[in-house]
Amino acid sequence: MSPGTDSTVTGPQPPTPGEGPEEPCFDGVVSGAETDVDCGGPVCPPCGPGQKCAGPWDCQGDLCVDNLCGPPPQCRVAADCPAEFCRQPLCDGGQCVYLDLDGDKCDDGDPCTDGDLCVAGKCAGVPRDCGGFDGPCQHAFCNPASGNCAVEFANEGEPCEDGLACTLDDFCAQGQCVGKPGPVSLFDFNDPGAWMTDPPWMIGPAFPSQCAVNGFEDPPEDHSPGGENMLAGAAIGGCLPDEPLPADACLTSPPIDALLLAQPVVLQYWSQLSAVPLPPRGPSSARVEAWSGKAWVPVFESKNEPLDEPVWTPHVFDLTPFVNPALKVRFCHHHPEPGLPPVAGWSVDDVYVGPPECQPP
Repeated sequence: MSPGTDSTVTGPQPPTPGEGPEEPCFDGVVSGAETDVDCGGPVCPPCGPGQKCAGPWDCQGDLCVDNLCGPPPQCRVAADCPAEFCRQPLCDGGQCVYLDLDGDKCDDGDPCTDGDLCVAGKCAGVPRDCGGFDGPCQHAFCNPASGNCAVEFANEGEPCEDGLACTLDDFCAQGQCVGKPGPVSLFDFNDPGAWMTDPPWMIGPAFPSQCAVNGFEDPPEDHSPGGENMLAGAAIGGCLPDEPLPADACLTSPPIDALLLAQPVVLQYWSQLSAVPLPPRGPSSARVEAWSGKAWVPVFESKNEPLDEPVWTPHVFDLTPFVNPALKVRFCHHHPEPGLPPVAGWSVDDVYVGPPECQPP
């Protein structure tokens, strides 16, 4: 080392502008002092990430590593990195990198999804189920403005099925499946109609009797709602006659075309019945029968047995085996011998024939 010489050792220094020949920086090739195509050196613009460099002065981000320009630094800590849904930021070598998250709760911003979770770095939810509002005449969907389930009418005027055996010709009308009332036979005896009555049966206003030995008298009121107070009864307001009824004394309905009814078909009626036994030589009976189209078939019989219904009591019997175009029902008293004690007998109201789901309460 010569006296007076600076002993400091320095690394590569940036070239001084103006040194060396002028370079054409836009000729598409590496020329002159350029470190990469049309960049680097003292004259041309700095190079971008991934392009060759001799020192940090050749790079846009002032970072030259292994003779390649690196990106400009983005962070010192993870908190410097922009937050992203379902991605965890990390600061690695001054650059923001992200780790995809799975299973974390999130909000995808869609009001029509539920249970939003991170899946492989993306926030996703399950489409809201509005199927409970679907129907034969309406389509359910999630309203994207509110996130609530809504419906729109569908199949207007088209046939549908309302699930009610009591209706016919069902069709869609403003989102509802509606039908015309089907044929149903309900007799409240406000109008006797075509019912047939063998004595002592009659149809008329309810009137209490005052003669029964067992204390169970004819009812003072009918069962039907409203103020008509009409019913069918054996000797309304009195007791059954003590003379013999050698033949059946019956209350008989008009014929019903049961082929028009949805099946199954039931008979429902309300009654108050008071019956006492006779000596075994001539048993008394109270029967309910159905016309099968060929013969009367009992569906209920109280034969020489005591029976007391002090209040209106409902009864239901299956008539499906007897369905025919002229189905009838009848209520019969029979006591072939004299000596019947004074009893009120039978009171009947609200006789119904039709599908069970259509019967009145």
